[in-house]
Amino acid sequence: MMARSTLADRFGRNTCVLAQDSKQINVQLGDVSLTRFSHGNYGPEKSFIINLAGLRNRCQHG
Repeated sequence: MMARSTLADRFGRNTCVLAQDSKQINVQLGDVSLTRFSHGNYGPEKSFIINLAGLRNRCQHG
């Protein structure tokens, strides 16, 4: 049985979830934002939309 990994496990300690709902997950990784979409009952799509500009101040780390 495989252990479940979190977004922080996958992307490192600077990862912050900006928004999450049943359809998409937005993640900030340093200056890179990743958006993953899911469609219907088929599970998450295997691609990410990557936005590189203007993201530095959108995520605060405690």
